[in-house]
Amino acid sequence: MSSSHTIHRMQNNYTHVYPRSGRRLLSWRHSATNPTGRSFKTAHSGAYYADVPAESLKRYQPGGYHPIRIGDSFRHDRYRIDHKLGWGGYSTVWLATDTREDRLVALKILSADQERDSHETVILDRLGREDPSASPLRPSPRYLLDYFTLHGPNGSHSCLVTPVGGTSVQMLCSRFHSERLPGWMAWELSRQLVEAVAHMHSVGIVHGDLYPGNILVTTEHEALQQANILNELPLLSRGDVHALPGHRLTPHLPPYLVEPVDFPLDTSGRSLHARIIDFGQLFLVGTTPKRIRTPLVFRAPELLLDHLWDHRIDMWALACTIFQLATGQTPFDNLMPNEDALVREWIATFGPLPSPWRPTRDIPRVESIEEMPLREWLRECYYGVERKPEFAEQHIEWLGEMLKEMMQYEPQRRTEARYVLNAKWFERTWLL
Repeated sequence: MSSSHTIHRMQNNYTHVYPRSGRRLLSWRHSATNPTGRSFKTAHSGAYYADVPAESLKRYQPGGYHPIRIGDSFRHDRYRIDHKLGWGGYSTVWLATDTREDRLVALKILSADQERDSHETVILDRLGREDPSASPLRPSPRYLLDYFTLHGPNGSHSCLVTPVGGTSVQMLCSRFHSERLPGWMAWELSRQLVEAVAHMHSVGIVHGDLYPGNILVTTEHEALQQANILNELPLLSRGDVHALPGHRLTPHLPPYLVEPVDFPLDTSGRSLHARIIDFGQLFLVGTTPKRIRTPLVFRAPELLLDHLWDHRIDMWALACTIFQLATGQTPFDNLMPNEDALVREWIATFGPLPSPWRPTRDIPRVESIEEMPLREWLRECYYGVERKPEFAEQHIEWLGEMLKEMMQYEPQRRTEARYVLNAKWFERTWLL
């Protein structure tokens, strides 16, 4: 392929290294609690700010987030807020104590502009009634523990109570050099994720928001022991909310924002378990939702270029996730991404768009694009960092072949999850 064009695929704000091609690699820092992929040192809006890495204050308005204080209690004082687990574009998630059952739980509070009868509650209840041994989606026999509505200054909010699930893959990656997981860990978590997606699709469920921030990891012995977890967590980090000149604080805002906690997780053994979370974007096979809010760099082409999509958007997102687990960065630019730039990267990686999609997108020519097939780009990302490789070149070749089959432009040509498990890369013999 032509090498007259060069695209600099830059990742978020971390140490860069220089690969053999003209593309620039950076190890990836994408907050587990921040689905946009952008790094926040200060949370702010046009009128308010707080000196802490947290959600945007713009969402604290009617229809948005519910303002939370540590120590708040809900549902007749049953659930007490102890710490923050994270946030998404349409919810905040908190570590809470269930005072009735004397246990820790995760309390997800949806923004007030979300449908009260969310599909998420339906699917969690459905999964909770399954035989636990039959589903790789979660380790506990009941996932949705409780569901209620709270009323606050920004509206009515649906609240979901689930078991505490561990640390996210995003946070886990940040613990390793170049944000790349050890080889055995990347392989094992990838295999479990493929199994989970295959199971979801087999029962007619599409996740619709699959990316590393929506994957939790625990150990076989649940390193998060209920009795000790609060003592093991780092000190609470919070920043008071301030108003810029000419503005006043309102009841729609919290008095402070809280930095999400990173759970301790023992990775010395080889008994990690992955669990997919956040079913707020799910839809059923055979239906097409009005919109999908998956982080841009994990979106399948049809989400940008077509008006119809199905369960195979999960396959594209799954491939992007596995790519990140193996290399430490996303396959496409995650630094201030935009749709046109992403489409140009697709073209550089996979060739021209299928003819039915070409009229839908007028992509300006960029003289700095180097065309590079996916498998070659995978090699650059894996071997182009200052870290001893754990996978042999043959293993990376097998991984590239598998990802290529999962990332076909046309959805009908993508390998289904149940067949991905038969890929050469997932054979245990070479790993052992």
